[in-house]
Amino acid sequence: MPPLSTVRFHRTWTPLLIVFSVFVVGLFGAALWYTDARATITITPRATPVTATIVLRITDDASSNGTDVLPATVTVTPATETVTATPPAEGALIDARATGTMTIINTTNAGQPLVEGTRFQAENGVIVRTQKRADAPARGRTTVPVIADPLGLEGNLEPGRFTIIALNASVQPLIYGQLEKAMSGGQIRQGSTLDVATMTEASNRAEKAIEAKLGQPAAGTVRFLEPREVAINPPATEAAESYQVTVTMDVREIVYDQTKLETRLRTALMTDAAPGVTLLSMEQPTITRTTDADLSLRFAVRGLTGADEKDPAFAPSAFRGRNRDDITTQLLEHPSVASATVVISPNWQKNAPDRVEKIQVILTDPSSP
Repeated sequence: MPPLSTVRFHRTWTPLLIVFSVFVVGLFGAALWYTDARATITITPRATPVTATIVLRITDDASSNGTDVLPATVTVTPATETVTATPPAEGALIDARATGTMTIINTTNAGQPLVEGTRFQAENGVIVRTQKRADAPARGRTTVPVIADPLGLEGNLEPGRFTIIALNASVQPLIYGQLEKAMSGGQIRQGSTLDVATMTEASNRAEKAIEAKLGQPAAGTVRFLEPREVAINPPATEAAESYQVTVTMDVREIVYDQTKLETRLRTALMTDAAPGVTLLSMEQPTITRTTDADLSLRFAVRGLTGADEKDPAFAPSAFRGRNRDDITTQLLEHPSVASATVVISPNWQKNAPDRVEKIQVILTDPSSP
């Protein structure tokens, strides 16, 4: 059994040692808790719509870096499309003279001139006349427009052989007419000539048909259709049931430097941007041609600007040791910030840590404008 004095010593100091140990551990834990304080600052940027319009002159100099020019190559090719135009019916059907094209065949060794109005007779006896002078070359052929003598459907003749009445009977088998396509127009609607509205509608259909055949231009290419010629057969002033409208257009394709265009558009969108703002997105531009004498294009573009993550106002050092409410107020006053939340742990802490590595700044996706 230990001495009495020793027993008393243990009974006296043991509680004190326990209390001291708990105090030290608690103090160490509190210090560790304090030094491990962290701050998470979440920022939702505000997306602001911006627009810009610039005019660039097209140049074939690929090395040109002028701010008002755009290097490109330009090609021009013709495209033709024929559509049928039917004028609105006006009044009753009336008889008219059918028209067509006659091929004159000459099998002799001498040329044969034919004056305007030369008569050709079909096998059924119907007579048609040439509408202009023609020369049938020796052992050759030529074509000439013809019109039927009789009015009405009788003049709508089918393809076949025609005799030239004015020639000697012995020559008629050697020089004759051949109708390759049927004559038409023997009966029409009264007053049915090709009006401007119908012709315009037909021209538009022809243009759309050309566009459909060409398809969508490739990336970095802009295409313009420029009217060159509109041909109408028969002439618009002649009454007919239908007309063939042939539209010829110049297809101008411009293949431009996409990188340089994007640079110029980005610069234009950011011209009036506030400090600390960056371009978040940019739509495809709308491209139109100007009326300038030289080839210039107008580009209209839209985009969204928002907070730049590299803005010093969002750096962790900007919040070091700052009060939670002060940080929130400062961020909400920023023109590019839609909302902000500040979380500091432990939650009884009011200020962000002094060490920047303990401060995390998160920029979320921009809010809608």
